[in-house]
Amino acid sequence: MINIGADQQESIQYSIEHLPVALHFQRFEKTRGDELPLHWHPEWQVTWISDGELCFLINEEELILDTNHLLILPAKVFHQAKPITNRVRAICFNFLLDFLTEEIVSAYLLSVEFASLTLKVSEEQRHLLQQFQRTETINPLFVLSFITQVLGRVSVSDQQSPSHREDQDLSLFSEMLQFLQANYAHTMTVADLAASGHISKSKCTTLFKRYTTLSPIAYLNEYRLQEARRMLQERNLSITEVSHRVGFNQLSYFVSCFKRKYEKTPLQYQKSYLH
Repeated sequence: MINIGADQQESIQYSIEHLPVALHFQRFEKTRGDELPLHWHPEWQVTWISDGELCFLINEEELILDTNHLLILPAKVFHQAKPITNRVRAICFNFLLDFLTEEIVSAYLLSVEFASLTLKVSEEQRHLLQQFQRTETINPLFVLSFITQVLGRVSVSDQQSPSHREDQDLSLFSEMLQFLQANYAHTMTVADLAASGHISKSKCTTLFKRYTTLSPIAYLNEYRLQEARRMLQERNLSITEVSHRVGFNQLSYFVSCFKRKYEKTPLQYQKSYLH
């Protein structure tokens, strides 16, 4: 489970010796309800799927990642993901650009701005990534070589820079997400969310649909269900108490929504996870 703060920023612990790089081996099971919630991080990210398929939502774009491609995300991009196939295995690299000089970053990477980029994985890269999965001790030089190869291909890609308006919209959306996360357990309306960003209700709805594909209230309920699932995994709480803590006033509605999303009632899910 990833560590996400109040502003939806993921806190990443670097795991590769002497490098600002974190390497994560991820497994998802669709029937268990596994997914990556909406978040961002100041690091760049490269993801490869070794088995199965993941559906990513990146800003307003939906993208299906398979075993034949790499997904590259620059810093500070909102994204979330859920499995399409029942089981998915993935390798994820999160890294800062501190191992490069400012001159290289400025000349070759900051001039190429994008929300996401997919590149076909080469056979050499596939072999190296499979080695990472099989090896307990990973050579930092091989990690550095892989990342610089990917960045080299990014630097020659033809991407358009986001507009100032898009930057403003992302900032507004981030403000509303912070408000939602801090207050999701209380009664909340679209007007409340819009007021937190000092925008109209229609603009609020437009931004939520753009970046999550859901209406504000639908996303609120999705977030509440994610928090309920986490509570059922981590604590031995009653279903009524979980329902109340995540903001569902009617227990029957909570049970219905939870079963629709995770294909089990909260009690069934809690028993299957804790025992």
